[in-house]
Amino acid sequence: MVALYTNGLVETPGADIEETTAELATQLSRTQDETMDAPADRLVRYAQQTSPQNDDIALLLLNRQR
Repeated sequence: MVALYTNGLVETPGADIEETTAELATQLSRTQDETMDAPADRLVRYAQQTSPQNDDIALLLLNRQR
């Protein structure tokens, strides 16, 4: 899987960017046997709930079909 995203997905005021990026990787590793819509929706919802949104969020997930 390839994930392309803007910093609005992982930057939270007061949080370590390395930790939030690691959490993103953890969330993405749990997406087996799902369409790309489900993890994308989950990640964006999580980002919106955990930090004030004064930055845009863009996310593109690519996965080769099996």
